[in-house]
Amino acid sequence: MKKFYAGCILMAIVMGLAVLAPAISPADPYAINMDEKLEESTWQHPMGTDQLGRDLLTRVLYAARTSFGATFAVMVVCLVLGTLVGCVAGFFGGWVDQVLMRFVDILMAFPSFLLPIAMAGLLGGSMTNLILALSLTSWTGYARMVRGSVLSIKQQLYVEVAVVMGSRRLTTIKNHVIPNAIHPLMVYAAMHSGHTLLAISGLSFMGLGAQPPTPEWGAMLNEAMTFMGHQPNLFVFPGAAIMVTVLSFNLLGEGLQDLMDPKQHKEVKV
Repeated sequence: MKKFYAGCILMAIVMGLAVLAPAISPADPYAINMDEKLEESTWQHPMGTDQLGRDLLTRVLYAARTSFGATFAVMVVCLVLGTLVGCVAGFFGGWVDQVLMRFVDILMAFPSFLLPIAMAGLLGGSMTNLILALSLTSWTGYARMVRGSVLSIKQQLYVEVAVVMGSRRLTTIKNHVIPNAIHPLMVYAAMHSGHTLLAISGLSFMGLGAQPPTPEWGAMLNEAMTFMGHQPNLFVFPGAAIMVTVLSFNLLGEGLQDLMDPKQHKEVKV
C-alpha cells in the first residue's frame, strides 16, 4: 500500500504542476530574450535560463504537458488494440490464436527501439508521428498479457455457464472476460507507461519526436548537450523530471500489483 500511495502522490504532484503551469510560472515558454541567455538561478528565473534566454522552469513545466499527453495517448491506443487482439486470440483459440500470436511474436522479435526508430524516421520527426510509431509497435505486450488472462478466465465455471445459457461470444467477452482481465492489465499499463515515457524522451533526444521550440524533456536534454560543462542546470532539471515521473509510474504499478494480489495481504491479528 505504501508504494501505491507514494506513486499516487508523486503522480498527482507532477500532473498538478503540469496543469497549473501557467499559474506557477506565467512566463512564455517560447519567449526568446538573448540578453538573459544562460543565466544562473535567480528569483526571476529559479532554474535559470537556456541558450535562448527562455525561462527553464516554465519550459520544464510545459514539457510535462507534452510528455504526459504523449504517454497517455500511447497507453490508450495500446490498451485498446492489445485488449482487442488478446481477447480475440485467447477466447476463440485455434487458427485465430495461432495467426494473431505469430504476428505478435514477429513484432516482439525486433529490439524494442528498432521499429519505433524506423517508423518515426520514415514518417518524419514530430510528436504526432512519434505517438503513432510507439502505439503501433508497443501494443504486443498488452496483447500477450490479455491473452494469458483470457485463457485462464474462459475456463472458469461462470464463463462456461454463460456460454451454455446461450450468451453470444462477443457478449461473453464484454460482460465476463474483459472485466476480470482488467486488473493485471492495469498493473502492466502503469509500469509500461514509465517505459513509454522513457522511449518518448529518448526518441525526442534523437530528434525523432518533439521539434524545437516545443518544450519536451528529451528535446531539452538534446539542446543542453553543448552546455553540459558550464550550465549543468540545463540537463539536471529535465533529467530529474523524467526520473521522478518514471518513478511515480513504477511505484504506482508495483502498488497496484500488491493491492490486487490477495497473497500480499497480511492476515489480521486478533
